Amino acid sequence: KLGNELNTAKNNLYKAATQKAEAEREYRKALAIKQLELRHAKYPATLITDLSRGDDKVAELKLQRDTQVALYETAKYEINALHDRISIGQSMLNWLGKEFTATNQINK
Repeated sequence: KLGNELNTAKNNLYKAATQKAEAEREYRKALAIKQLELRHAKYPATLITDLSRGDDKVAELKLQRDTQVALYETAKYEINALHDRISIGQSMLNWLGKEFTATNQINK
């Protein structure tokens, strides 16, 4: 069961990483286009960065990018949690095996 959960989590991580990269690409493209538009419109260089990031489309794409980053990080945490559960299970089995061996030696 944990193996299946781990495989699912890895697939989710791959999807999240892909969506994160796509969102980053779209955000950067829109930001660059807006900055070029503002330069072409002769806005002062000191204002271009702030004005371009304040554009509705650019701000929306940044929100989408940040959301995808959060989903990606969540998928990574899920995998780490599953690894921890597997490790705990292995430790318990190891301990039970030692207890079983010790009990059998006492009963002989």
